[in-house]
Amino acid sequence: MTKNTILASSVLTATGLYLYVFLLSDAADPLKSWINASALLAFGYFLITFSASSINYWIANQFSLRLLRHRRYIGLGFAITQTFHLFSFTYFYLVSEEQLDWLTIIGGGLAYVLLYAMVATSNGSMIKKLGTKRWKRLHSTGMHYFAFIFLATFIIRFIDTDFSPTYGAYALLIVLVYVMRLMKTSRL
Repeated sequence: MTKNTILASSVLTATGLYLYVFLLSDAADPLKSWINASALLAFGYFLITFSASSINYWIANQFSLRLLRHRRYIGLGFAITQTFHLFSFTYFYLVSEEQLDWLTIIGGGLAYVLLYAMVATSNGSMIKKLGTKRWKRLHSTGMHYFAFIFLATFIIRFIDTDFSPTYGAYALLIVLVYVMRLMKTSRL
C-alpha cells in the first residue's frame, strides 16, 4: 500500500462507480443512485481514516499499523471521493426541479470548506506553518464535523426507510468508532 496506490484507487473507484451507475445499472434514477453510491464510497474512506488510530490502538498488528501510517493518504482518498459526491450532488440539483434547503447549503458548504482546508494542510510544511496544535484542531474539527453529518444522515435515512438495517449499521459503525476513541482516551 503506497500513497500513489491509495490516491489512484480512490479516483479509479469513484470513476468506475460513475460509469457503472450510468452505463450498466438499471437504476430508475441514475442521478440519485450516483449521489447515494458516491456518498457511501466516500463514507468508506472516511470511516477508515477516522478509525485508523483506534483500530491500531485496540488491534495492533501489521495491517492496522499500515492503516495508521497511510492515514493521510486514505484521508486524501476520502477528499477525492467526497469531491465526486459533490459533483454528483451539484449536477443533480442543476438538472432537476428540486430545491436545496438552507440547512443543506450552509451545513454542506461548511463541510467542504473544512474538507479542502484539511486537504490544503495535509503536508509537513503546512503543519510547521500552522503549528501542530492548530493543525490538529483543524483536522479534528473537520473529521468530527463529517462524522456528525454522516451520523445524522444515516439516522434520518434509517427512520425514513422504515428502519433499514443498512442505514442502522452505518450509524452504528460511527457510534462504535466513537466508543473505541473514548475508551482509548479514558484507557478503560
